[in-house]
Amino acid sequence: TITVPPPEPAYSSESFGGFGAGGVACGSGTYCLIIGYHGKAVAFTGDTAGPIQSIPDGLVDVSCTSSTFCAGYGTDHGYVFDGKQWTSSAALPDVDPEHADISCTSPAACLVVTTDGTWWHYDGSQWTSGTDGPRPPKGYEASVDVSCGSATFCVAALDVHDGEGEQYSELDRFDGGSWSAPTKYSDVRYRNARVSC
Repeated sequence: TITVPPPEPAYSSESFGGFGAGGVACGSGTYCLIIGYHGKAVAFTGDTAGPIQSIPDGLVDVSCTSSTFCAGYGTDHGYVFDGKQWTSSAALPDVDPEHADISCTSPAACLVVTTDGTWWHYDGSQWTSGTDGPRPPKGYEASVDVSCGSATFCVAALDVHDGEGEQYSELDRFDGGSWSAPTKYSDVRYRNARVSC
């Protein structure tokens, strides 16, 4: 006898507010959260996809460390999820998700990085900010991706370009309190560079 598993549930773009899925964050080997636009999300626990659930409207990016902790940002606020509900945890400037990113390593260590030098660090109870983070030179644009291996080791990858063909990538390291001088790679020219620690 051959047992055919039931099909995975299908989610249309309308399920995620009409614009499809916006991002995914996995907090463990058994939990992932897929966020959409306009306050919709789906959680995978083990091999089971849950129903459409509500998240803060405007939440644009999220990072999870487990099924009981996720943090994200969007619409002027930082948000924290405790496994049951989302709470607004801080007032953060509204940032374009293509020019910001978030990475969490524990419920007491999250980092949001933007491309204008502004960054926020969450310590489990509050967000602190700085303005000495990665930023492109004047007249250039950039996209950013950040990944943290621990509370004191994060790397941000910037893809910097001037819109006229000049382009380079750079890596910036965060030690939990300050940023190192950037390391530039002129021979790495990938739009939307990605990093994983």
